[in-house]
Amino acid sequence: MSSIKIKLVALGLVLSMSAMTIGQDLEGTIQQLVETNGIEYISPLVTAFGTGMNSGTFRTANSHKLLGFDVSINAALVSIPSEANTFTFFIPDNVPFTVDLTSEGLLSYDLTFDGDLLYPGARKSSTFFGKKESNTIAADASYLEGSLEDQLVAEGVDPTIAANLASTYASSTANELNILTPVGFDFSSLPTVMPSISIGLPYDIELTLRGAPEIESDDIGKVSFIGYGAKIGLNRFIPMDIGILPRLSVGYYVNTLKVGDIIDAESTIFNIQASKKLLFLTVYGGYGIESTTVDIDYTHDDGTDVSFSIDGKNENRFLVGARMKMLFFSFNVDYNVGEYNAINAGLSFSFR
Repeated sequence: MSSIKIKLVALGLVLSMSAMTIGQDLEGTIQQLVETNGIEYISPLVTAFGTGMNSGTFRTANSHKLLGFDVSINAALVSIPSEANTFTFFIPDNVPFTVDLTSEGLLSYDLTFDGDLLYPGARKSSTFFGKKESNTIAADASYLEGSLEDQLVAEGVDPTIAANLASTYASSTANELNILTPVGFDFSSLPTVMPSISIGLPYDIELTLRGAPEIESDDIGKVSFIGYGAKIGLNRFIPMDIGILPRLSVGYYVNTLKVGDIIDAESTIFNIQASKKLLFLTVYGGYGIESTTVDIDYTHDDGTDVSFSIDGKNENRFLVGARMKMLFFSFNVDYNVGEYNAINAGLSFSFR
């Protein structure tokens, strides 16, 4: 009986992480995930990326005068809530197997096992932001033995032979079927750095370009970022505005992010901006409607091409902040409240 082979068929959304080890990079981790668990693993990162990229879009509602400009750099720190650190690992209702008994003069049988009974324990797994440790989801050897015996008998195998086969091989096969969940990177926050340049256009319009040189991280891979947007002042449309009202603007910004060779992200935000200047201090705030979508396209370890999209949970945000300006330089800081909260700080050189 030593030559009997019991093999898992790679058709279900499970067991794709059996070779997962601590220390893999993000791209390698995603490539070992199938769609359902991949979405759960990466979703918090999508929301955090979107929150960070959509921060620092303005520090005053006032637009530059014609050909006025500023060069600035903003850094946002996104706080990750504890509930975003784990997810429940998905196992399908029916786990498919192929049992090859040709060496015993029998046939090769396609069998299925109840996922809930095969893996009866907890299925807690780290997300991207979770702990750098893998949990073991253990297969139940007793259920595996009983189900193997029952299904082989149902396939016409002699009951005595079926019982011996199931008893001999269930224990070792159960150990081989244990699932190691993916490891996280143990981040409690996610920093995002966003250089930008803005220039004033006619009709109280201001154009903004954002971007950063490509960087490479051992954990995440190559990262490139670029964005653009514009705002228009509203006070020029308000009759009898004599400067008492705060400055009001509306803006729209698009940011794109590429991580490695498999992740492409786009975030957008439409915001209503308000600010009031008090000597060298400007107080500002606003409300934003935002969205983030990440497209993932990769080849699974079994050779299957996998492609899917994930939408971030960041949909609305409120922010309040202050900017202090001295001559041509200014410093600003604001706090953003949304699905994930973030603090943003910026330094600018501005003219007109």
